Amino acid sequence: MRAVLLLACCASAAALAGPGLKRTADLPDGAPSFDVLDAQGRRIARIECVQNGWYRSDDLAAKLLSSPAVMAAITARGAQVGSKDLGPAQFDCVVKR
Repeated sequence: MRAVLLLACCASAAALAGPGLKRTADLPDGAPSFDVLDAQGRRIARIECVQNGWYRSDDLAAKLLSSPAVMAAITARGAQVGSKDLGPAQFDCVVKR
């Protein structure tokens, strides 16, 4: 039983590694923010959004995190990802290095 649990934990940790996005704590105005991660899971950039009243934070976060185009841009460009690569969030968020 321990071996099965250890294997499951290791598989879960391996699945979390890799380039991608990680939602972090909301900004003081309630807007979402994200860390851009490299292949080793380290933060290489940060995405910060502004709360302009046109979206709900959780809805924008869900759209950004589920966008194949955004994930493809992060995988291909890494730290060089720009605001134009943010798909559904390109008018509400900026990339900070």
